[in-house]
Amino acid sequence: MAPENDDLTGIGFSDLEAAVYTALLRDSPGTGYSVSQLLSKPVSNTYKALESLCRKGCVVVDRTRQPRRYSALPLSEYFDQLEREFSKKRKAVEARLRSFVKPASYPGIYRLDDLDQVYERAVRVIDGAHTSILVDAFPAQMEKVRNALARAVRRHVRVMMKAYAPVTMPGVDLVISDLGLEIPSLPGELLFVVADGSDYMLAFVHDASGRVLEAVWSQNLYLAIIAYNGLLGELLWSRLLGMIGNDPNYAKLRRMMAAYKPLHTHCTPAFKTFVRKFESKGG
Repeated sequence: MAPENDDLTGIGFSDLEAAVYTALLRDSPGTGYSVSQLLSKPVSNTYKALESLCRKGCVVVDRTRQPRRYSALPLSEYFDQLEREFSKKRKAVEARLRSFVKPASYPGIYRLDDLDQVYERAVRVIDGAHTSILVDAFPAQMEKVRNALARAVRRHVRVMMKAYAPVTMPGVDLVISDLGLEIPSLPGELLFVVADGSDYMLAFVHDASGRVLEAVWSQNLYLAIIAYNGLLGELLWSRLLGMIGNDPNYAKLRRMMAAYKPLHTHCTPAFKTFVRKFESKGG
């Protein structure tokens, strides 16, 4: 089967419908007989496929001529029709179910394997926030949630984010990490979002292939609170490091913080094992 036919079967066309439609795209109008001869398919089956394509709205038929002539419409018109029908059905279903469906709760820990699912969930976590959002995001991942964070700011939700390169995000309390230069040494990019201490999504995405290496989402209150506290502590630690810099007035504080550096995540054997694990997976 031609690659373009595979694409069409992926959106609900039968194998024959896909072949008939692509044939008409190349040469319209055509009769059922001419298309069947072109494809070496039975005439009766070809006519059934044509009538099905007419019902789908991607083929039109001129019934004023004999034999009837069929023409392919742009696939964009078919997609527009599907979107309108789906939107109409969605609104009707949501209206019927809204009265007795209680707000869903997801106290488990759910693995996310698809990249689009990761970004959709991150945006939903942000859009569902009422009071506060904490974010730790590498540059490419930050761009995936930038618009959602801007919406949160407009809702007067407090947003604090750790970034790894200079960035401008009005209304967001930005903390620029001192680890920015170490990003290329990691096999992936981090995206960590926690909202209200009740909803979080944590993902590690391969920086070359875009494949999801690890990703979890949960509304488990205990785990979400721990995640929130942990990320807040990391944000404040980075903020403090940036504030003291090399100021001699903070020499004692700087020595104290340096003494705790061996306890930092990046210095633990577990972190080194984590990096090796995903480096071995490759792209």
